[in-house]
Amino acid sequence: MEYRHVILAMLIISAVAVSGCLNGGVPAGGNNETHPCPAGQTAAPGDTANVTYTSRFTNGTVIYSGAISFIVGSGQVIEGFDEAVDGMCLSEVKHVSVPPEKAYGLYDPSNIIVLPVTSETNRTFTVTRDEFVAEFGRQPVVGVIYESADLAYPVRVGSAGNSTVMLEKAVTVGYRIEPDEGETWWPIDVISMTPDKIVFFRNVTDGTVIMTNTGEKVVRVADGNITIDMNNPLAGQTLLYDIELTGLAKG
Repeated sequence: MEYRHVILAMLIISAVAVSGCLNGGVPAGGNNETHPCPAGQTAAPGDTANVTYTSRFTNGTVIYSGAISFIVGSGQVIEGFDEAVDGMCLSEVKHVSVPPEKAYGLYDPSNIIVLPVTSETNRTFTVTRDEFVAEFGRQPVVGVIYESADLAYPVRVGSAGNSTVMLEKAVTVGYRIEPDEGETWWPIDVISMTPDKIVFFRNVTDGTVIMTNTGEKVVRVADGNITIDMNNPLAGQTLLYDIELTGLAKG
């Protein structure tokens, strides 16, 4: 799946810095003369604005051309887009330039996630008896295996004292932890075990597209690491917009 789909979904909240035609008037011709906007035809907070727009990179390449409808000042679009439409007259056209600070922000290297393809985890861990009872709804019994929707794997009670319970992750080589929406993006397989450690393998291939809380992202796998760039695809870009107010319903 190409980044184009991510860009299309995100453009409805694109930020813009206001420039171009004068607010409160519609150009009469090439001499920059303007006429006052007729009563009831100026976009204001609370109004429903219908706009068409084309977005471009600074080299002229078109990103998207289409239409959206939103309530001015409601937070349905990013602030800069609200600022551009707020005060526009019906049928007015604006040509605006969007610096990164008012669009999708500067590119932030700290937004890059890097995970090892394989990782180790302890085979056992300890919880309090109260925590065990709260999780499983019963008292622990040594040797019994318990499962919970909150845990990615079953656990076996290794020992139980008055205040603490030692649990062992009850998995074997080949055990697979399936993706859990919102927590994991790919299967995780157990590939080896020692008395103390379990080695997990993150089963994902280079080029896989995943859905994150900031949209679709492409996974890169190389040199034993998984890399996910969580920056917006348009971060760091200066963007150009042509906006026309094509419809207005007063709020």
